[in-house]
Amino acid sequence: MTVALPDLFRQNTLVACGWHAARKVFRLDAQLENQGYCSVIAKPTHCDFSCFPENLLDPNEDSPTQYGNSTALDGFWEQDSRSWRIVYTKPRQEKSLARDLCANNIPFYLPLVPHENYIRGRRFASFVPLFSGYLFLYGTIEERQRSFDTRRIAHDISVGNQSELWRELRQVNRLIHANVPLTVERRLSVGQKARVKSGPFKGFQGELVRAGDVNKLLIAISYLGQGITLEIEPYKLEPVY
Repeated sequence: MTVALPDLFRQNTLVACGWHAARKVFRLDAQLENQGYCSVIAKPTHCDFSCFPENLLDPNEDSPTQYGNSTALDGFWEQDSRSWRIVYTKPRQEKSLARDLCANNIPFYLPLVPHENYIRGRRFASFVPLFSGYLFLYGTIEERQRSFDTRRIAHDISVGNQSELWRELRQVNRLIHANVPLTVERRLSVGQKARVKSGPFKGFQGELVRAGDVNKLLIAISYLGQGITLEIEPYKLEPVY
């Protein structure tokens, strides 16, 4: 969700540096807002196109096809022909593809996290994909073809174990919304499987890894060969056999 720069900030800029200089600043603001940035003065608090429908990853039952009622699409959840596919986008097209899919009522999940950039000496905040270049599409064969018609997709990957990917995406989504420090891990290391037995992330499963003297739980997206790590106290973990 892009937030426009406050009018007061624009007025102060006009007074401080004059009309001609301020006009350049405003032009930069407009360009950056079109790209999904906003000033840290109006830092975004959430993103409105990371998941469609909003309850895609919040089912009532532990099954990728058992969801609650959605008022957005009549009969949406009754379509058994839907399946998860991992979409690899063309460079820097993740959010543009998400907007196109949302406009066409095609379900998807794009994990996004807040990020700050310095552009021409000024700080701007935006949301960036957690897994660069990847988006998760949950659609029919016809919707998959329509997604390729956007010309923003390089290729996609079929998913053999639908329930496993669905469970992993739910874990990633909950961690993002928990606002805890997350680190993207590009390679999965071999280690012991563990489950969180207490606390807000009880039931989460992953791989126990070690970074220096710190124990971390690796929450993986197996089909990507990537994951995110969460710092967690050892006493909150139990082995998975």
